[in-house]
Amino acid sequence: MTPGFWLILLLAASSRPEVKLLPPVGPPGEAGRALVVFHRQAKRLASEDVGSCLGRVCLVSGDAGKLIRLSEAGEVVELRPPGRYRMRLDRAGQLVGRSLVENLGAVGRGVYLAVIDSGIDWRHPDFIDEKGQTRVVWLLDQNLPRRGKYPELEELGGGAVFDARDLQDCLEGRSCAAPQAGLDAIGHGTHVAGIAASDDQVYRGVAPLASLVVVKAVNQNGTFDEDRVFRGLVFAHRVAEEAAAPLVVNLSLGSQLGAHDGTEPLEIALDELASLPGRAVAVAAGNERGKAQHFRTALEQSATVRFRLPQAIAAEQPYLVIDIWLVGAQGVQLQLLTPTDETVGPVGPDGPFGIMEDSEAGRVEIKAISVEDRLRFLVRISQEGPAALGGGVWQLCFSGRASRLDGWLAEAELGGGQAEFLDRVDETTLIGPPATARRAIAVGAYVSRNQWQDQLGVHWTIDEEVGQAAYFSSPGPTSDGRPKPELSAPGLMVASTLSQDADPQNPSSMFYLAGSRKLVAPDGRHALAAGTSMAAPFAAGAAALVLERHPQWTGEEVRRALFLNAQTDEFCSARGLYYTRWGFGKLSLPAAYEFFGFASASPDSAASLCGASLWWQMPGRVSLPGNEIYALAVLRDGEGRPLGPGHRVEFSTSWGWRAAGEDLGDGLYRAQLPSGVRRGSRYSVHCRADGLDLRLSAPVTVAAGYREAAYAGDEGCSSSGGGSFRWSGIFAWMVLMLISASSRYSWRKCSWSRTNRRSMG
Repeated sequence: MTPGFWLILLLAASSRPEVKLLPPVGPPGEAGRALVVFHRQAKRLASEDVGSCLGRVCLVSGDAGKLIRLSEAGEVVELRPPGRYRMRLDRAGQLVGRSLVENLGAVGRGVYLAVIDSGIDWRHPDFIDEKGQTRVVWLLDQNLPRRGKYPELEELGGGAVFDARDLQDCLEGRSCAAPQAGLDAIGHGTHVAGIAASDDQVYRGVAPLASLVVVKAVNQNGTFDEDRVFRGLVFAHRVAEEAAAPLVVNLSLGSQLGAHDGTEPLEIALDELASLPGRAVAVAAGNERGKAQHFRTALEQSATVRFRLPQAIAAEQPYLVIDIWLVGAQGVQLQLLTPTDETVGPVGPDGPFGIMEDSEAGRVEIKAISVEDRLRFLVRISQEGPAALGGGVWQLCFSGRASRLDGWLAEAELGGGQAEFLDRVDETTLIGPPATARRAIAVGAYVSRNQWQDQLGVHWTIDEEVGQAAYFSSPGPTSDGRPKPELSAPGLMVASTLSQDADPQNPSSMFYLAGSRKLVAPDGRHALAAGTSMAAPFAAGAAALVLERHPQWTGEEVRRALFLNAQTDEFCSARGLYYTRWGFGKLSLPAAYEFFGFASASPDSAASLCGASLWWQMPGRVSLPGNEIYALAVLRDGEGRPLGPGHRVEFSTSWGWRAAGEDLGDGLYRAQLPSGVRRGSRYSVHCRADGLDLRLSAPVTVAAGYREAAYAGDEGCSSSGGGSFRWSGIFAWMVLMLISASSRYSWRKCSWSRTNRRSMG
């Protein structure tokens, strides 16, 4: 999609502020595609202007005039170009209790399990049943031209469609219409599918008899365009609907682009799907922890945030996109200071709303977009102009006021290099779209293996403790304060199916390590990998087992069965409720499978859980918008069974605040914690249910000021029975203070020159 194409749409929509029309942020691509969100069910609006739909979300193709006409329809809420997602990269099964539920007959029989990913090695024995029949019932390859056998399905999915008969003919040596179908040279999709549904006796998946629906949606550059993922979602829903089969969708992909509050079009589509009977969605939480990808602060008058680009950038067309969201913005403007001391901007909602300049350090584009009650800045730095993209320290210079300001390094191609924020770094709120969808099951990762033997007999050991949270697993909560991820599952290191086309000695393979076979299992048919990509299919397989038993449950009911029955242990203390990296605990297949509904009993003081959605708090006034932190409670009876809605819950703090709990209807109770607590202080949250004081309490620490980031020492659970202050938190605070002090000179360098500006409006 060319910049000019979307500039026409932006200008046309400027007179209709009630419609969110967002510009593209990635590299230039095909013009004329948009995801459209309607006020009501899109099936009632079927016309030549509307293409593939799921609920209120549709993918529309056409020229700028067609999209302008559609944006003028009174039913349109949002129209935006598709975004881009990246992959979320034997012993694990016993950690989640797989053998226990299989002994009960839980194998996923009759459930469709859709893997939208990089393809699949459908010839692998892991996906062929004991009778020699393929378990891949449908395969959509969006990289192959349409065959014409299933024209309606190919129109929906945007590629070649193959059924089980096509694949079986190939397996049995008859005429083969699908020799290259689903070819998985990366190996990611095959590995993910194996975790969810392999029927190998050693490397067994969670739902070994589930029927697989596979969508190869990956691009040539190894990423996933949002429109491809959406079409794959619509395709999977349609084939499951025609078979009258329950459906679970696994998305081991994601991005940091978006508001992180579940409002992206694809997330709305996921919520629409998961609201239906017999549908559920599992999504990888992300692998961004520890990479300084997010900053958070408040804006009182001015603020500067520095970020660093690597000095050596090997990509042919390098670029970086920063996505910035503000709540309670008043008179805010943004300008950028390059490493060569050139100033670009300012840009703001009062004009100019966009700017593009070629500096000595690269092309800079800044756009200001009003999105309902929030302000969004999109910053794109690229090498599309005459100058090479400059490494070094850049500065984002803000003026005005805002109660909350978040920024994410959302999209980049830097040839293997890593950009990072240097100021106000926050290691929470890193779980990104589409995992922030309200009804999706977002899954974090923990260590499932720390030693193994490779195909050559070499023994390997990594310095990780089995059971501990994976160092990379992205923490929550969402930017609107919802507790995400819901739970954690094995994600480092997980052994699963190895695609024969993902040669570990080929750099295109995800198992490539300088040509070694370090990650290949002794049998040569399986391999090890790490990432929340590997954790999500455990939850997808678990959802398939739950739907096998309760085929009419909605995705929300399946989600409830998994997160309310998550288990805690010595790594995430049994005293805990919700923790930003763990969610509500570790996936337990037996507990989720045996869950038939809420217990009818009184809450037990020791078994019930009390916590908070964040264990640190920004300083500020009471009810400061955008800084929602919630006290949380889950009630359980004496046997540990979850209790449902209808109980009276009250929350209080050690400094005297009290409030009635909001009953969310899914077994979770909450109340928003007030701001205004003394800066640098620490207090406890207490919970009371049906007149009974729960034994647990949750500690919350208030930041000393807006320049301090979230505390980086986030090991442990958010709830505790004690409340001792952790030395890791003190050390992190001291380090952050030093960083803050070292950046004060750079704040003085920010100027507000309006010279050399080319405005977009």
